Amino acid sequence: LVAPPLPPAEEQADGSEDDRDEEREQPPGGEQRADHYLTVPVVAGRLGWRVMTSLPMPRARPTGGASLADTFGRVARDLRVSVTDRCNLRCTYCMPAEGLPWMPRAEMLTDEELLRVIRVFVRLGVRQVRLTGGEPLLRRSLVDVVAGIAALEPRPSIAMTTNGVGLERVAGRLADAGLDRVNISLDTIDSETFSRLTRRDRLNDVEKGLAAAAEAGLTPVKVNAVAM
Repeated sequence: LVAPPLPPAEEQADGSEDDRDEEREQPPGGEQRADHYLTVPVVAGRLGWRVMTSLPMPRARPTGGASLADTFGRVARDLRVSVTDRCNLRCTYCMPAEGLPWMPRAEMLTDEELLRVIRVFVRLGVRQVRLTGGEPLLRRSLVDVVAGIAALEPRPSIAMTTNGVGLERVAGRLADAGLDRVNISLDTIDSETFSRLTRRDRLNDVEKGLAAAAEAGLTPVKVNAVAM
């Protein structure tokens, strides 16, 4: 296929756009402009050929130090850290009844390695660390991990997403170690429905975990639910 020739006026507009690009005033001293332009001179549309003006490129990355910025200038401040792939429930929308093959412990990051990675992100501007799983409470050293994160400078806020099973016995120690708040995944407060969804009869344990979190000051205690 051969594109139809452009009308003379539009050809001139196309050429003048290129000329304007070349003639844009540059800062003294040979410095480069901070703003860049994407030029799309001619496009074909339902109304025929037309000339596009210069479009601004995405914002420049923030200056003044290292940061986790994308090409649109948005800076990442939150970090989610999966501390284990294991879980003590078998939710129907998450995994089969027989469970899944877990990652060998030898392949998981040690506490020291995990804290080293988090430290790097904190130095890059992360201000909140959220611990997740699997079920994070199944990591035996979780209290030590929380304490290590709380000792970082600058100290990030620390949150955790959990199913709440087992939270009652450790909520106080997690709060003392530096955990700030929790989100508890709870899809129903009906015991029969809970058992059917999770394949475990543990609703009572979750309710005790909710109460223990509030008593330990892990507030606001938020509840996540999957609408089904």
